[in-house]
Amino acid sequence: MTSSSSNTLRFLLRFLITLVPLLLGGFSILHEHGWTGATRKNGFGCTCHSPVSADSVLVWIEGPESVRVSRNVSYTLVMIGGPSVVGGLDVAVNAGVLSSADTTTQVINGEITHTLPKSFQHDTVRWEFFYHSPSTPIADTIYTAGNSCNGDGTPNGDAWNFGMNVPVVVYPDTTTEVRDQPAIPQSALLQNFPNPFNPRTTIGLNISRATRGRLAIYDLTGREIAHLFEGVLIPGYHQFDWNAENEASGMYYYLFQTSKRVEFGKMLLIR
Repeated sequence: MTSSSSNTLRFLLRFLITLVPLLLGGFSILHEHGWTGATRKNGFGCTCHSPVSADSVLVWIEGPESVRVSRNVSYTLVMIGGPSVVGGLDVAVNAGVLSSADTTTQVINGEITHTLPKSFQHDTVRWEFFYHSPSTPIADTIYTAGNSCNGDGTPNGDAWNFGMNVPVVVYPDTTTEVRDQPAIPQSALLQNFPNPFNPRTTIGLNISRATRGRLAIYDLTGREIAHLFEGVLIPGYHQFDWNAENEASGMYYYLFQTSKRVEFGKMLLIR
């Protein structure tokens, strides 16, 4: 046997030694100690268990929709559906910092994932984790993916799905301001009308003191898709129209931000 043939044979043997466990191992090999890069932030799901996501698996986040700057807040990922024997998770964020709440999760590459597959209880599995908000106001997003497995040691029959991206509004902390400072300009962001809408809607804003602000629209990924206003608003009622004729049906957020506060609302576009 030539040197070239020997090298080729050794390469093929190494390849098979690596490939066979990956094909047969399921959670015991692939994700037993966690996996990252699977959310919509930077990945395509748990495709080694199944090439496509499963509607039978439901993943969602329980926790506050808004958080003050520099706060440590508890969130819970919940998953139901699929084989519902053991499960795993991946959680990622844009701007905040994630940390574990107990020994069932760990941080890898800045993302929360399981330390070992966790057993379902009454068809449901939950993981608690902490989100530490940034020190400046921002519209952040939590991304999730969950894997529901049958626990047989192979990927056959397992199912996974993404959770809905969860916007988190990080707003300023005004509790430390000096008492004799001028009052914060008060505003009231009103519910858009009509809601649901198709394709036009109006957003109202009541301003009690002249203030500089910015009004923008975000989708569920936290991506800004429309910039409606930026500048100084005088006291009184102001309204801004949004034409969503080029957007897909779904939930959207509108956010009004000043140097002192952040306010937001939800609206539903139905085609």
